[in-house]
Amino acid sequence: MRLLNQALTAALIMFSISQGFSQNTRVSEQALPPESCEPPPLTPQQLREAASHDGQLLWSTDLPHALSEAREQKRGLLLYFRTSDCAECDRLQATVMADSYIQMRLKSFTLVRLDTHSEAASRYGITTAPSFAHLSTTGTLLSRHNGPLDKDTLLNFLRQ
Repeated sequence: MRLLNQALTAALIMFSISQGFSQNTRVSEQALPPESCEPPPLTPQQLREAASHDGQLLWSTDLPHALSEAREQKRGLLLYFRTSDCAECDRLQATVMADSYIQMRLKSFTLVRLDTHSEAASRYGITTAPSFAHLSTTGTLLSRHNGPLDKDTLLNFLRQ
């Protein structure tokens, strides 16, 4: 056992030497990660770039076609209303909607992305961006959410 301990110690010393460490090498406090490992907030440009990539989600912009598809596939519709200059919409897509569990849940819907100023927005009582409306396969409004939301709020909305 003593021979094994000596061999392991020698191997560790050789490894340390090959990595540039010596017995006197100390770890600098600057090399340690900060207390909070939160990433820095995303810039508006980074949010726009991330929002333009929705993973594998396929969003339609044609509500009548999406209604027909939802009816055929017996799936509910999720309408996502936004505007092109909506910073909160970009944040939502880059963070909340980029979450893998959220994406998995969204794949169970026929997804439609529409402008907040569209006729459909007026029809379903959408007043701000971002907003969501959950429709049945016949186009009946089941629920709606006006305004920003976090992951838990979106998951609760999707369960309705």
